[in-house]
Amino acid sequence: MLAIVIPSLISPVVGHFSDKHGPKWWSVAGYVLNTPPLILLRLVKDDTTNQKILFAVFLALIGGFNSFLEIPLWVEVVARIEEKAKANATCAHYADKTNLGTTGQAHSIIMFCFASGVLVWPTLLGFLHKSIGWENMTYILGVTCLVSAIPTLLFTGGYPFREGNGTQA
Repeated sequence: MLAIVIPSLISPVVGHFSDKHGPKWWSVAGYVLNTPPLILLRLVKDDTTNQKILFAVFLALIGGFNSFLEIPLWVEVVARIEEKAKANATCAHYADKTNLGTTGQAHSIIMFCFASGVLVWPTLLGFLHKSIGWENMTYILGVTCLVSAIPTLLFTGGYPFREGNGTQA
C-alpha cells in the first residue's frame, strides 16, 4: 500500500497546476500515463525480490499518476455542481442564505463513485484473473484506463458543445 500511496504526496503540486491551467489536460494525462504501468504489471510473474521491486515501482507510478486524474476531477465535480446550483434559483438562494453551497453534495457524489469502484473493480478483476489470467487482466485494466481518457477529454472543464466553454473549472 505504501508504494501506491506515498507518490500521492505530489497532490498539492497537481492541485496547484490544475487550478492554474484547468483540470482537463491534467486528468487526461493521468489516464494516459497510467495506462503503460497498468499493462506492464503483466511483467510481474514470480514471488522473487526483483519481481516485488518491479511491482512496487509500477504501483508507485500508478499512485503518482492517479493524483494527476483524481485531484482535478474532484475539483471538476464541485465546479459542475456549483454551476448547476447557480443555474437553479432555489439552490442559488439557499447557497447564498446559508453559506453552505453544494460542496457537501459534490463530495458525497465523489465518495459514492469512489466507493462503488473500490467495491466493484477488485471483484471484477478477481474474476478476470481467474478466467483469463494475469496478463490479460492487466491489459484490460490498462485499456479501460486509456478509454477513460476519452470522456474526460470531452466533458472535463464544462459541458461540450456549449458556447464559450473554456477549460477552467
